[in-house]
Amino acid sequence: MINTAANERTEIEARISREGWGDSIGALLVEAAKTYGDRPAAVFFEQDSQITYAELDLLTDRFAMGLLERGIRKGAHVAVMLPNTPAFLIAWFGLAKLGAVMVPANTSYTATELDFLLNQSDSQMLIIDSSYLYAFNNMVTRPDILTDDRVIIHDQSDLSCNWHSVFSERPNFNPPVPVTGSDLANIQFTSGTTGFPKGCMQPHDYWLLASKIMSVNFVSEGLERFLIWGPFFYMDPQWMFLTSLRLGATSYIANRMQLGRVYEWLADYAINFCSLPEPALARFPQDRSGDDKIRLKFVMSYGWRSETFVKLADRFCTKARDCYGMTEIGVGTLMPRSPDVALKFGLSGPVGPMREMRIVGPDQRDVKPGDVGELWVRGKGLMLGYYKRPDANAEVFTDDWFHTGDLFVSDGDGFLKIIGRIKEMIRRSGENISAREVESVLKRHSDVADAAVIAVPDAIRKEEVKAFVQLATHVETSVLQEEIIVKHCREHLAAFKVPRYFEFVSKFPRTPTGKIKKRNLS
Repeated sequence: MINTAANERTEIEARISREGWGDSIGALLVEAAKTYGDRPAAVFFEQDSQITYAELDLLTDRFAMGLLERGIRKGAHVAVMLPNTPAFLIAWFGLAKLGAVMVPANTSYTATELDFLLNQSDSQMLIIDSSYLYAFNNMVTRPDILTDDRVIIHDQSDLSCNWHSVFSERPNFNPPVPVTGSDLANIQFTSGTTGFPKGCMQPHDYWLLASKIMSVNFVSEGLERFLIWGPFFYMDPQWMFLTSLRLGATSYIANRMQLGRVYEWLADYAINFCSLPEPALARFPQDRSGDDKIRLKFVMSYGWRSETFVKLADRFCTKARDCYGMTEIGVGTLMPRSPDVALKFGLSGPVGPMREMRIVGPDQRDVKPGDVGELWVRGKGLMLGYYKRPDANAEVFTDDWFHTGDLFVSDGDGFLKIIGRIKEMIRRSGENISAREVESVLKRHSDVADAAVIAVPDAIRKEEVKAFVQLATHVETSVLQEEIIVKHCREHLAAFKVPRYFEFVSKFPRTPTGKIKKRNLS
């Protein structure tokens, strides 16, 4: 098992070093267009539109030239607030070719949140869909530099600064200043679950390495059709699309995630690859008569229960593998493709390609296998730091080691397991309790569809454990049901970890990527 993981990592690193296709995101598209030409690069199936590799290359050339004619230069920060449409891809790659820096804006931002992002990022231009103008127009402190001629509005043809007016008639764009891998590509803001969002400065190398790792990992799978359902202002759809370019695949792109429609999409578009939140699998029909249309070959999973891996493999003969990454580091750990990895379900994987990792205790010394500590990472293609946040940078970097803020444990065989966030640890009467561990136990019960655990204040114990539980569709909420779940917890958790409070919910508030919004629970 150890040798299999090490051999796969060595193979991937060797192939990465041989991989060509330029030193920038824009150069990657240029080479992909030369290779795959009229093949569809993206199909926006809910909008009945598509764009080929060659079309995307040509339109991004014209868009980059148009931005240049409007005074946007290499290094300029440009905020992009667009839904999943061809326009997002054109803006993204047009900016990348020019060497400007994309600042993706969450399309659900309020005026207050957009105000923060535009001012914190020093954005010199905003590309925004007309449906989000209410947030922009209600900002309190609109940056002085964002004059009307620097606000490009998509889908409003009657304005002088509309989307179509940007495109130059001059094709074959060449950047006046070369764009290299070390140049800044994105300021990607984190979700802000621990305070105001922080802007991760990601160079082109960050994205090139992530897509190289994944494309090399997937190439033997023969993947031709990707499903992308997350919004492009998040990192996952971006690395997935770049990976599809390297493989010459076609990305089928949804407007947004709809858990109840995933099975339909997989069948209708013969999808080979996607990432899946575990709750989506619970929505798959029990009737298997339509399974013959499913062509899944590979699924990226994030923290699935071990039985879910087994069910997926048994039903669809599909390989699912876990990994660990974050906005700051890109790819971190990566489970091997080997069938033997089934023995390691529940772990995040061994150290990924081009990465070094340590699990560090409070004394900043490496802990022993089996002991919990904070994961530190270093290697090629990490973020350069948080934009205009020297205080945060000082906290999360020791020399070139990045402190992830995530608690991990090593099994001694080179496989790592995430335990939870440091800030998600519950401190009850001096005992540290991992919310993730309690959630994992709750979700093992067949009556539980999903669960979330948080800390609530307690006058005696400082903090108490509260569990929010979504029951399976066939189960009714009752006092007896709570007793059954408490009994299950007592069988699998130390007494101090068993939740004191329970609340049953019909559904959880979720982010566009399917994660539970814990900050909305109390």
